[in-house]
Amino acid sequence: MKKRDVFLFGAGAVIDWKGPTTNYLTERIRNTGGKTKTGQYITDKIYQILLEECKLKKDEVNFETVISVVEELIVYYTGYSGTDSKLSLAFPFLSPSALLNDIINIEKKDEKGNQLTNLSSNYRLILEGEDTPEQYFLKGQLTKIISLIMADVINYSYYTNSKKVIVENESNKQLNDAFANWIKISLSSERVVRIYTLNYDRLFKVILENRGVPLFEGFTNTGAAIEPNAYHRPDLKRLYEHDFSCHYNLHGSASWHVSSLNKHGMPSHEYYLTNNGPLITGNGDVATIQIEKGKNIILTPIITGYQKTQKTAITPFKQMQAAFDKDCMFANHLFIIGYSFGDAHINESIRNALKENEELQVTIVDPNFIKGNMYGKLWEDLFSHTSFIPEPMCTDQKERGLYTCLQGRIRVYTKFFSDFLEGIAPLE
Repeated sequence: MKKRDVFLFGAGAVIDWKGPTTNYLTERIRNTGGKTKTGQYITDKIYQILLEECKLKKDEVNFETVISVVEELIVYYTGYSGTDSKLSLAFPFLSPSALLNDIINIEKKDEKGNQLTNLSSNYRLILEGEDTPEQYFLKGQLTKIISLIMADVINYSYYTNSKKVIVENESNKQLNDAFANWIKISLSSERVVRIYTLNYDRLFKVILENRGVPLFEGFTNTGAAIEPNAYHRPDLKRLYEHDFSCHYNLHGSASWHVSSLNKHGMPSHEYYLTNNGPLITGNGDVATIQIEKGKNIILTPIITGYQKTQKTAITPFKQMQAAFDKDCMFANHLFIIGYSFGDAHINESIRNALKENEELQVTIVDPNFIKGNMYGKLWEDLFSHTSFIPEPMCTDQKERGLYTCLQGRIRVYTKFFSDFLEGIAPLE
């Protein structure tokens, strides 16, 4: 196996490219989609309930938390479909509350069994198949939220042969070149770079391809741009290989599309890489599967919320997550940029690598690492199952915003990514 450096990028890594922050996306989705009977946005109502009724702290509630509630409500209302094979296991133990009825904003059936609805015409849906009106409404809410996030991603990362200026503009040139030069340090005939992003863009794939660094991204497409009207399927055989440089979107991409029908027109989900726009289709073409009995999952091009771990069991997420897990175990160096350590399935791979891979060196880049007490979170989430003994971090060295622990095995740069690229030699 070739030597490898592994790179993990979170939301903080794309701020310098004008990527949306978690706070920005949270505020955006609080003001989108349908409204309750009182005129409040459903997403904002959910946000307020999480704070006031669930007693969560403000920094514990974001767009992913709200999406999770919508997804759980879709699972709950499966119990009303009358289909035993898709019954929600929680349904017999719960009943709709007045609060829930207000959020969903759908009236119950009349005495003749006809379904009544007071939805506005913008959200009135044709009822087909086995879904209840509540499920149709919530699926529509979910697709609007996901589409909004995908559109925000496209705004800073869209790239085609005819429209290159968003990524390759003059203001980005120095930053793009610095990023590519940094990655190239890790490349040789006997060494590969394995790049993983938790963001929903192809930004780093495009930047590196344009500067002579080819990266396999899991699909049959190989270049920086995706051909017009092309739908590239996952290259599953190659996804199981590991001795080449890659760029994998662990949580999906705004350039992905998921269909509820396979290439033969049969009900079976398919993921594709395409450039035909950021919006996903309406409720009639939403793919739904059950990973666990009684828990329906809506498949979308990007995965977010608290169902991430379940959705990573689906192709091609499954193969990409497995590749990350293996790469961490055999990596020489792991770079973690702008990741807040909030995903349990990602942390599990890092934790095991720290425990079993004695050669692994870890470099973390995050301006909020010290003041946000992320060091304590690392000891609790990543080091608690290792033989490491808790120790304080060494103080800032040479005023460069550099902290270390575990005899220098863990290094933390408290800088923004652009400042790190400009002023730090990461492999010194």
